[in-house]
Amino acid sequence: MANVLIEFYDRDNIDNILSLLHGRYDRVYCLYYPAAPFVKKTDLAALSDFIVSHFSVRPVFLKVRRNTIDAFLSVFESVVRASDTYEFDITGGSDIYIAAAGCFVGSHASESVTLHRYGAKTDRMLMRYPAPPEDRPRLLSLSVPDMIALRGTFLTRGESDGRLFRSDRTDREVRALWHAVKDVSGSWNKFCMLRPVAAPEGRQCRRPTSSEELATAHKIVSRLKSAGLVSHVSFDTAGGRTYLTFTPCVAPENEKLLLQAGTVLERYACLCAEDSGLFSDVRTGIEIDWDGLPSRNADNPYNEIDLMLVFDNTAVLASCKNREPSKEDLYEITVMARHFGGKYAVPMLLCTQPAQGGVAVRAKEMGVFLIDGIKSRSEKNLIARLSELIRKSRA
Repeated sequence: MANVLIEFYDRDNIDNILSLLHGRYDRVYCLYYPAAPFVKKTDLAALSDFIVSHFSVRPVFLKVRRNTIDAFLSVFESVVRASDTYEFDITGGSDIYIAAAGCFVGSHASESVTLHRYGAKTDRMLMRYPAPPEDRPRLLSLSVPDMIALRGTFLTRGESDGRLFRSDRTDREVRALWHAVKDVSGSWNKFCMLRPVAAPEGRQCRRPTSSEELATAHKIVSRLKSAGLVSHVSFDTAGGRTYLTFTPCVAPENEKLLLQAGTVLERYACLCAEDSGLFSDVRTGIEIDWDGLPSRNADNPYNEIDLMLVFDNTAVLASCKNREPSKEDLYEITVMARHFGGKYAVPMLLCTQPAQGGVAVRAKEMGVFLIDGIKSRSEKNLIARLSELIRKSRA
């Protein structure tokens, strides 16, 4: 006796795999109405490949010629056999499909023919007919690449897959740098923009070009030295120009933290998210192909996401800003979240400085989860805010 799943194709593939995340099926039928403008063969192929690779069953896609209850019932009759059990998934289905499934199950009253609905946010079976809902354990935790693949695209171009390299040393250095510069974010941004100059191997050299830049260099490098992140600091003058030279005292994996101002907030937030234990996957600095079309051309569009988290069936796409947030930041991360995460994705904005000028109100209106003023938050507080994000998203 085979266990068979029947569902209606939804544009958001999370809805298409919810049942598969909680049950094992020998066959899967996915119905679609070809006149619907969003049904593309490439999308169906991508969903098929995902289901095969993750659930070891290849779905059969069935066209429904007319968007009527009778047309759906005709397709149901063509696949249902008395010897097997069938579950109709009405999660995200069309109203016509749901009505037809209800009619079919009602006329075939039996334990071998049921329908059910899952909640993407709750990750639970919400209803089942004619039997009561079941609390089925989750069979698979989705990763960041899984969430991206379900949107028809993939990680690309980046030097890594976004997983954070962790050791006691690297973690300690990230935290040390964060605490050294978090309350001088403006100066830290300016320091990282100082003109780099060629230096002997193992050393870094910057050239301040004004008295203001020189003051910034003195201010920041003293903090780095006090935190044990740099050594052998010297300010030398040659040809009327001043040069700052120092030796980084950090692991190779952390050297770019001294070059890119915003990276330390990304890494720190990533550490907190991982240590919280709230998420099935945490990635930082991932580059994602925009249109899902493989290409080696330099102009192939892609976007970098500062931080991406996954819990249950929800992707959180975050932008990290080493300054106060702006309304433009809200619009930017909202677009990214919808494009790469789908309708259930949560846009999040993390900022070193507190929000000003009504940005916090606008973030709430737009559904952006804002964590601002991180410079004044403890690690425990930041994790508490991430926990609140999950609680609100599941509501």
